[in-house]
Amino acid sequence: MKIYMLYLYILILLITVPGFASFDRQYEYRSFSEKEMEVPDYFDKIDSEYTSDILTYSITPTEEVLFQETDKQFLISLGSLSRREFMKDARLKVKQKLTDKIDFKYNYLEQKDFENSQAHSVAEFVIKPLQKIHFSAFAELDFSKVNDNVGFSFSYLPQLNHEVKFFYNMVQFDRNKRNSQDDRFNKKPYTFGFVGRYTKEKFGKIKYFEYGFLNETSVEWIFPTQDINYEYQRWMGTLRYLNPISESETLALFYQLDHRNDLKEVLSTDTPISTLDLKRNQLQLNYNNINFEQFELDSGSYIVYRDANLLTGIARYLDVVPYATFHFNKDKDSAGFWSLGYDIDIHHTDKKDPVSKKDTEINHRGNVFWTARFNSQAYLKLAGTLDVDDLSWEGGNGKFVMEF
Repeated sequence: MKIYMLYLYILILLITVPGFASFDRQYEYRSFSEKEMEVPDYFDKIDSEYTSDILTYSITPTEEVLFQETDKQFLISLGSLSRREFMKDARLKVKQKLTDKIDFKYNYLEQKDFENSQAHSVAEFVIKPLQKIHFSAFAELDFSKVNDNVGFSFSYLPQLNHEVKFFYNMVQFDRNKRNSQDDRFNKKPYTFGFVGRYTKEKFGKIKYFEYGFLNETSVEWIFPTQDINYEYQRWMGTLRYLNPISESETLALFYQLDHRNDLKEVLSTDTPISTLDLKRNQLQLNYNNINFEQFELDSGSYIVYRDANLLTGIARYLDVVPYATFHFNKDKDSAGFWSLGYDIDIHHTDKKDPVSKKDTEINHRGNVFWTARFNSQAYLKLAGTLDVDDLSWEGGNGKFVMEF
C-alpha cells in the first residue's frame, strides 16, 4: 500500500466519529428473555478500562467473518472483567445439507458482559424451492414451555453470493397460557428485522459485507407476587465490512448502533426501582498487514459512545481505544506463535470524578498472547494483560476456536 494511503488511514482512525461498546452477536436469532433484566444491574460497573477489556477479549474482525462463513464451528472466549465477573462469548453453529432443497441449521449463542446478557439455542430448517428464494422455520425450545420461541424467515438472493434475509420471531408466545407461575405479559414481545450478507473472493481471501436491522417490540411483563412491572424495548442496526486491499493487507470495519429502554417499577405504586434508557454506538476499524518478514501487524481503533439515562441521573461515556498487536513468526506450519499488543483507553465522561476531579482518564495496557495450533482447524489463544500505568496484573483471557 502506498505511504500516503497509510497516512490517510491513520488520520481516519484519529478523527472518525465515535461508536459503542460490546457488539451484540448474531442478532437475527436474538430475542427477549428474562436475562435482559440483569443488564441494568451491571451497567454501573462500567469503568475507564472496560472498553479495553472488551477489545482484548473479543475475537478479531477477521475471526468474526470466518465464523459467519463457516458451516460448522465452535468458539468460546472468557476474559476477566473484574474480581467477580468474566466476559463470555460462546457460540456453536452447524449447517448441514439434508437434500438439494433442504438445509438444517443449529445455532447456540451465549453472551455475557456488563451491557449484554443473552443465551439462545436455535434449530432451523431452510427450504429452497428456487435458487433465489429460500424460506425457513426456526425454534428455540426449552424444558419450560413458557420460554419457547418460534420464528420464520424469507430470503431473497439477488446473486448466489448475496443473501437478504427477513425474519420474524414470536417470543415466548405461550407464556400466558402455559405458565405455572402468576407472571404474565400485558404486552407480548415480538422480534423482526433483516440482515444482508455479501461475500466474494479477492486476492485469495474473503471480501465480506453485512448490513442489518433488528426491532424488539415493546414488552410489559407483570409479576404480581413480587409486585413488579418490567418494561423493555430495543432496536439496533449493524454494518460489517471486510475488504482485502492487496494480497497482504486487509481493512475491516464493524459498526453497530443500539437503543434500549428498561424500566422496573413497583406494580402497586408505579414507583421506579431501576431504569436504563441507553443509546449506544460502537465502531471498530482494523488494518491487517502480513507483508513483513518476522511479524504480522493488526492495528486500529475501537471507539465507543454511551448515553444512558439511569435512575441516578444521566451518564455519558466516550472511549477511544487505539491499539496495535504484533504476531511473531506466524508461520502456517508452526505449532504456535507469540503476539504482543498495546492499547490506550482514553475514557471521557461528562462528570468529573469526585476523587481525582478529572473528566478524562487515560489507561495504558500491554498484552502478551500465546496461540497454540492443534491442527489447521483448531487453536487455543491465551492472554495475560498488564496495567502499564502501575505495572500491575490486569486480567487474563482464553479463546478456543475449532472448525469441524
